Amino acid sequence: MKKLFAYTATMVLLSAASAAQLPCGAIPGVEVSVDPPVAGLGEEVKVTLTNNSGQLIQLSSSCTYQSVHPFACGGLAVFSPFCLTVITPIPPGSSHTTSWFQNDDNGNQVPPGQYAFEVRYFDGSFATFNCCPTVQVCSSPPTAAAEVVRLGSPPNPPAFLPGVSGGPVIGTTWDPVVDHTTFQPTAVLDFVGISGVFSNVPSVVGTILCGTSPPIVATSPAGAPFAIAVPADCSAIGAALCAQGGSIDAIGAIALANGLDITIGTF
Repeated sequence: MKKLFAYTATMVLLSAASAAQLPCGAIPGVEVSVDPPVAGLGEEVKVTLTNNSGQLIQLSSSCTYQSVHPFACGGLAVFSPFCLTVITPIPPGSSHTTSWFQNDDNGNQVPPGQYAFEVRYFDGSFATFNCCPTVQVCSSPPTAAAEVVRLGSPPNPPAFLPGVSGGPVIGTTWDPVVDHTTFQPTAVLDFVGISGVFSNVPSVVGTILCGTSPPIVATSPAGAPFAIAVPADCSAIGAALCAQGGSIDAIGAIALANGLDITIGTF
């Protein structure tokens, strides 16, 4: 149980190390992403180079990355993909993706740890640019994130909806939302509490479903999705937590919505 509470605290304190695009090289607008940034053992990892600059960039082969290295680029590579030796253009507004299935050059699964992708491209004048994005490979198998609605008894309104862009995946931002179509239509502020304790405690503001006093980990203007950072931490995979949404109206009246019993996953 202490471990679950630790996960809750981490979700509050850490910013998300999401699959967001990061600058790659010195050309503004050229960015790279690794998806997922934290992967279960054997899970497919996609490396994408995106060209949002105003000029053409090119790869020296059919692959986005040239090699995979333990921890950081440089030194001995554990894997080099089979690539066609052809110049691959990436026009402005386009991207190019190559996957890695966590195998080494002998086809074996690599051990858990951090791995870096050597990404290299050149511009129209053949000046070379590079970057070295990373992925964390966990010892846990790929695990699906889950969001299970729980109303409680007596039931709360089913207004706390699952994540707009998906469930709580490690290293990303989870974005559930409170729907005010019929619930607290004059609300000015939404909140969500998260706890490792699952409960059912009736109260004057609704049934408390997450402990007896769950910490408020996020607020948002009424009707706007929350932005809850899920830690990029292998030990969080499979953690079971309770999240509950609620709202406050203009005169300070509080009302609780349903809970979402969540499992932190890798996808």
